[in-house]
Amino acid sequence: MNALESVVEDPPATPKRECPAAATTEPPPQSSPRTGTTSSRGCQWVAWVSFITLGALMGPLLGDLPPYGLGTALAAVLLVLLKGLWKGVHAALPWLFSLVTAGLFYLLIPGGGYVLAGTLAGLVSAYLWAKPFTRVLNAAPGCVLVAVITPAFVSGHPADLIALALTAYAASRFSILPVMLFALAVTAALRALLPG
Repeated sequence: MNALESVVEDPPATPKRECPAAATTEPPPQSSPRTGTTSSRGCQWVAWVSFITLGALMGPLLGDLPPYGLGTALAAVLLVLLKGLWKGVHAALPWLFSLVTAGLFYLLIPGGGYVLAGTLAGLVSAYLWAKPFTRVLNAAPGCVLVAVITPAFVSGHPADLIALALTAYAASRFSILPVMLFALAVTAALRALLPG
């Protein structure tokens, strides 16, 4: 008998190891931001509160922010988030109703009610078009995001509108950080070229 035959007939004995997850009836723990451990959620909460506090303390030192084009940067971030929610033109029609309604409320009624009005209009249109309630729930995040960035769409400044259009195109191609930096740079450049 040669060495090859002995390996084939009698493999070396190895201790059996059971997977701890297989030995229990509980599902294995999931790793995600929403289902993290208590300590990781605590760290996220501390970081969130710390940066909110830092922003509240440092914000007044920065002065008037609209000239810097930060509204376009916020729109850039939310447009990238909308890209992740995109499920086709038909599913995005409630977003259009949100945009139009929020735009009208923003232009005609002072205050922040345009976000609520736009969101509700989008949800009602989703309910009327798509009877399954799950489609209404799927449309809700997009309706809120569109309603929040409505002021950027109804801006009367040509530089901001062009920057928003370019940012929307960039948001369809790239991730959040490059799109946000692009939005800031394009807004600054266009405001310098098209004053007024």
